[in-house]
Amino acid sequence: MRTILHLLPALTLFPFLAAEPPPARKQPTSTQTAPTAEPAKKQDEAVQTIQRLLDEQLVETKHFQKELPLAQFLAALEKHLPKEKKLSLRIDKDAFGNKAAEVAATPMRLPASPAKTSLRTVLGLAVKKIKTRADYRLGPEEVVLTTPQRALYTATYDIRDLIEKPRLLTFAARDRIAFRDNLQLRNAEPAEKAALLVRALFSATDLFGAKPTAVEPESIEVLNGTRLVVRANATRHAEIADLLQVVRSAGDILVVVKARLYEVDAAFYTTVSKARRLTQEEWNELEKKEVAGNPPKGESLFKRLEKQTLILAGEEVSIDNGQQAALLSRHRVIRCLPSPDQVRRGEKNRQTVLEGISFLGEIQSTPDRRFVRLKLTEKVTELQRMEKLKVWDPQAPAPGKEVETELPILDETVSSRPFLIPDGGSLLVPVHFRPPSARAKDRWWVLSITPRIVIEEEERIIRQGSLEFILPALLADVLTNPRLKTTRDFYGTPGDKRFALVNSDAWTWPKDFRPSVPGHRQAPVRRAGNRLLGIRIDQYQGEENYPIKLTLLNAGGDANGAVVGGCTLRYTTREGAKGTVVELSPLP
Repeated sequence: MRTILHLLPALTLFPFLAAEPPPARKQPTSTQTAPTAEPAKKQDEAVQTIQRLLDEQLVETKHFQKELPLAQFLAALEKHLPKEKKLSLRIDKDAFGNKAAEVAATPMRLPASPAKTSLRTVLGLAVKKIKTRADYRLGPEEVVLTTPQRALYTATYDIRDLIEKPRLLTFAARDRIAFRDNLQLRNAEPAEKAALLVRALFSATDLFGAKPTAVEPESIEVLNGTRLVVRANATRHAEIADLLQVVRSAGDILVVVKARLYEVDAAFYTTVSKARRLTQEEWNELEKKEVAGNPPKGESLFKRLEKQTLILAGEEVSIDNGQQAALLSRHRVIRCLPSPDQVRRGEKNRQTVLEGISFLGEIQSTPDRRFVRLKLTEKVTELQRMEKLKVWDPQAPAPGKEVETELPILDETVSSRPFLIPDGGSLLVPVHFRPPSARAKDRWWVLSITPRIVIEEEERIIRQGSLEFILPALLADVLTNPRLKTTRDFYGTPGDKRFALVNSDAWTWPKDFRPSVPGHRQAPVRRAGNRLLGIRIDQYQGEENYPIKLTLLNAGGDANGAVVGGCTLRYTTREGAKGTVVELSPLP
């Protein structure tokens, strides 16, 4: 299925499904564009590599202080590039026609500062210097200065991961993406999710921002709801790639929040209530003082908090960046007679009313990922009184019989406040709600909030480093533990001391990893010959109480008998006197 998304002069997005073409087809016009052919995968990867290369700081400006004609300048620049990052830089003479000589003679030199710059910056400068309208196009191994009409090229962007995480798809301002929950997306078709992403591209860039003048205008097509086929110039492609990267980066962020509810004395509550909310700059200054060994004078509020009464500790709540979740709640269950409406409907069951408080947190990490912006919502439900009413019982055998009912009169209040909290720091928030039990003792409630930003890529690197540290001990146990001898012989070959390391979705063995287990030798996976013991890691969280799951399987052939499947083992780790110890859990 191919969804074509073009911008008409009214700048409105019109997605539609392409039908089977009729026998006679009209030529494309400025508002009717032929479907763009998707580039071959190798060609597309080559162009994407060049796109990334353009942003590297490869050009030393000191070599280009002397003014040169553009053609000579490009030749010198091409020779200056590192050997492993060579590109052909040329002028499209056919495109410029009788102005080609004038373009080639355009004087070019680079400013002395900065000392290094990127090819994209240099190409942008060249385009501005050329007196006729110009742009540049990327090819598999070249960058060509050409006319705007010939600068368009096609590249494919895989958006499957974004479609599978609709929380990442957002409406975008020109310079940032605001992540919001969109419930409609959860059940949307892939093409609808892709359309939202394309709308973000339109909003964040000026793609199709003007009426197209090229013979073949810029366009975006969505294939199967998972790939964007974009025809645009190199600058526009760079903007799109950057925007998609921003979306993905934000999707790597989780914020883990821990909330605690305290009952405190009036003096403590007054101090918390009068505390001023710090700005990001003030938090930074406070951190500098702490690092310099010059903390604020006086006893910390959190030190004084230890003397107060902890009422309720919430669970650690993981919240996607830009989402909202319940942090903590405390309610009293009240059972009473059915309400008048229940009786009129013929329902006789007692009703349940919840009285208490709940806290919701909407989380947004700052762009530098050092602070969390928290919108805290406090929802309070208080029972004021219970009114007793008598109503006619429609199901009574004798007409006119009345039954007693109860109508709870509830006060419901909702209040929201924004806060800025450093990553890993804590904040005390005065609670508006004051239950009768606290009022009777002249006590108040205070909420402690501690957010921690979790970046998936960083966590993955930490987990990987932790696992690599224990791999030698883990493999030694797998290969020598007497409890596993029968299993090793079943999936491998009895007496064969070779083993193979098999990759999985959860773990890829490092290429330079060379385990040393006396009497054993690593061999490559080879689906031929006799059975070969394979070891595959399927799960590793890097946290306490989470086991390491690995599988023993045949990584060789079946010349001495075939085996199917594998045996899953579970290991746990603990700190011993001589370091980390791995222990095999009981086999099932």
